[in-house]
Amino acid sequence: MIEALIGAVVGAVAGALASWAVTVYQLGWETKRRVRDAQFDLVRQIVRCKAGPDLAAALNEVPVLFAQDDIALDLYRDALPNSSTPAVNMSAVADLLAHVAESVGLPTKDRDLLERGFDARR
Repeated sequence: MIEALIGAVVGAVAGALASWAVTVYQLGWETKRRVRDAQFDLVRQIVRCKAGPDLAAALNEVPVLFAQDDIALDLYRDALPNSSTPAVNMSAVADLLAHVAESVGLPTKDRDLLERGFDARR
């Protein structure tokens, strides 16, 4: 009788631990998928909004969605206005776009077409 009770308790604990482990794995996987989807959507938004306030709003999301990508963060910093360049560095924005597009798996074979049309004056 005791052996059956111990078996049932061990089974219940093992089942609970297995369920917890699967849930934690699934939550981690789901979070990574959502971040990848958000990164992909952001790259598409930057491509669509190559000028004006919509571009600025999209670029503001780069430090959050690409926080683990040091190259993207460096390119983002280079694009921002500073004391030596008071305007947005559109060449750096184009470099940033090419990098983040490649990092989310979008082909950037013809970089000239990708970069064409960036304008900070609108």
